[in-house]
Parts: sequence; C-alpha cells; structure tokens
Amino acid sequence: MNAIITALNYTGEDKALKAAYDEYLDFIFMDWFNNFLTVERFAEYYELEIEQAKKAIDAGQEIHNKRANERLTA
Repeated sequence: MNAIITALNYTGEDKALKAAYDEYLDFIFMDWFNNFLTVERFAEYYELEIEQAKKAIDAGQEIHNKRANERLTA
C-alpha cells in the first residue's frame, strides 16, 4: 500500500504515529506546492489516483495551515 494512503487512512490512537503521519502529509503538501504544476502530475509521480492525490494535498494543506497558525499565535 502507498505510504500516502496509509497516512490518510490512519485512525489509531498512537499519538507518535499520528504525529509522524501528519508530518509526512505536511511534507507531501509542500512537495506538491513547490514542485508540481498540476495535481495530475503529482498523482502520476506518487502513483495515486487523482482523487487520492487531491485528498492528500488537502489533508497536508490543512495540517500545514494549522501548524502555521499555531506558530503565529504562540
């Protein structure tokens, strides 16, 4: 199974593992933001379906924005 799909589907209670998956999804979002012009090319590169790629990007962006807001208000 693709690591991105595993990170997106994690529902366990292990806080360390959840934090690691969040870090990975944040990285995936930043990789898309900095290195890809289209979702289609991103999906092709990571061997994802288009909808899976969109879901990964959206999840990563949500995590990234949450962390940025936490830093701004700290």
